[in-house]
Amino acid sequence: MCSEAASASKLAEPQLPLRIPCFSLIDCTFLGNNPVTEIPRIDSPTRARDHLANERTFLAWVRTGLAIIVFGFAIGRFGVALQQFLAMQGGKTPKTTGMSVWLGLVSIVAGMVMVGTGLVRYHITRNQLDRGAFQPAGWVIDLTAILATLLSLALAGYLFLVQNRLH
Repeated sequence: MCSEAASASKLAEPQLPLRIPCFSLIDCTFLGNNPVTEIPRIDSPTRARDHLANERTFLAWVRTGLAIIVFGFAIGRFGVALQQFLAMQGGKTPKTTGMSVWLGLVSIVAGMVMVGTGLVRYHITRNQLDRGAFQPAGWVIDLTAILATLLSLALAGYLFLVQNRLH
């Protein structure tokens, strides 16, 4: 009975540093130079809080990117749905779906880029936190704001053009 308890306690205590295998489908350059990375020991609750905040930030990037992708799909589908609606009503159907499909595609690609940017930023921040040399995002935030503004202007311009065509 004592030997079973001793072997169970050996299983319960992880040996530090832990090693995580890198699978062939994952690009391991984010994990370090070698294909197997070590999980550093958590020395303070502040360090754990920083890593958890990094994970929450990444999930916010993913959530926003997915919302933009779904929004882009809705924009692209709008032109197709309008064409089908006009055909069902027996009215004159436009030959093209207009710019809605293109704006939808741009929005979908922007959402994909946002998710990818969030992933890259997550790994960069994680490595910086592990080294104790964190640097704020800087240009990534500026680029995201500029692209969101440009997409918003394009959508507003498209709505203005569509509204003028109807009157």
